[in-house]
Amino acid sequence: MRVLFFTLFALLLAAMPAAADPPEQWTGQHAGTLEPRTIVATTQEGWNEMVALAGQSIRPLPTTFDAAHKTGIGVFLGQRNTGGHSIKIVSMAPADDKFVVTVDEVQPDT
Repeated sequence: MRVLFFTLFALLLAAMPAAADPPEQWTGQHAGTLEPRTIVATTQEGWNEMVALAGQSIRPLPTTFDAAHKTGIGVFLGQRNTGGHSIKIVSMAPADDKFVVTVDEVQPDT
């Protein structure tokens, strides 16, 4: 029996803290990490790390990062043994001196 493993991810690029425009968003089924991980990119180096983890499964991604006006957020759910899972962005809102992003994992119907 062949077992497939998927690593789910969602990347966001949003203006912070009060995003007037909806964020740019990319999702995929294959990432360069098997463990759950969240990355907040506030520098070009952080953005490059996030893009590298997303791998080649999604394109085009911006290669330059505007740290003065944008923040990148990477949500990696880690390994799943079947396809059909996805990440849903539930909400994005400023809270005190932070910006809170809430996500849900959407599981396939069984």
